[in-house]
Amino acid sequence: MPVDLERLEALASFTDPVMGISERFVDVPLRSGSTIGVLSLPVGARAATGWLMSHSFGPEQGNLTALDVAIARRLASRGSPVLRFQCQGYGDSEHATFVPTIDSHVQDTVDAAGALRELAGVRSIGLVGTRFGASCALLAAPEVAADHVALIAPAVRGVHFLRELVRSRAVIELSGSAGPGDTPDAWSALKDGGSISVRGSLITGDHYRAFDALDLRTTRGFTGSALVMQVSTGTEPRRGVSELSDRLESQGVTVTRAVVTDPSAAFLGERHFRPAERDLLGNIAADLHEKISTAVVDWCADAPAATEPEGSARR
Repeated sequence: MPVDLERLEALASFTDPVMGISERFVDVPLRSGSTIGVLSLPVGARAATGWLMSHSFGPEQGNLTALDVAIARRLASRGSPVLRFQCQGYGDSEHATFVPTIDSHVQDTVDAAGALRELAGVRSIGLVGTRFGASCALLAAPEVAADHVALIAPAVRGVHFLRELVRSRAVIELSGSAGPGDTPDAWSALKDGGSISVRGSLITGDHYRAFDALDLRTTRGFTGSALVMQVSTGTEPRRGVSELSDRLESQGVTVTRAVVTDPSAAFLGERHFRPAERDLLGNIAADLHEKISTAVVDWCADAPAATEPEGSARR
């Protein structure tokens, strides 16, 4: 049966005249191997700053996709090119058996930022991430000479993030046959160098050691502008986010602090589709995602354009 290549190519992109954007699938070369990305572009004039979506770790990558898409498309509708992509070991990346790490996430993000410069011809780069995606964005920012970072509920302490991930898991047991009462403690297994599965994502003792060493309050090198957003059910400042903001300001970063409150804040990064009625799922985080994406895009749209020549690194 003949394959209609032109038809297939047409399905790789679309234009939304209402939002004023176009999107297309793109190949994103990484040092770890190739991967797939989606480039969102404004139909009209393009801003000089392009934005790269830095995604979270493990199962949160899929759970936060809807929020990443909403932010990317809104930014494009405001005139900014945006690239969202999958790190190696996720989705349609080249190596199906690749086990992502903190280092691979950061390196893939650096490589993807270079791809964004080539694909969209932007002069300035901004990074947007949620939870661990925010941590990764801040870690990669100095190396890509980013001018802006938008950090949504950043995972300030890696060990706290990993513990939350393990606590919220549906664990596939190490033996695959452990019954109630026979299940080993997953956290202890990781600390002892063992491995567990968190909703299909392999987490190892090496991950535990790497996340245990991660503390954004010790990062250095980024001196642009940052949005540091707390997402919570109340307005009481959270210690980690406040300390990160203080630390960035002490290093010369122009920090905008924001708090987004919503009853569904606890579901950020979790599965957020729940049965609403027979044969119908409802998105319980829809209002939360709307609040976050609106606040992030408003900040990004107001971020000052870069004044340094392309390729000059901030140090």
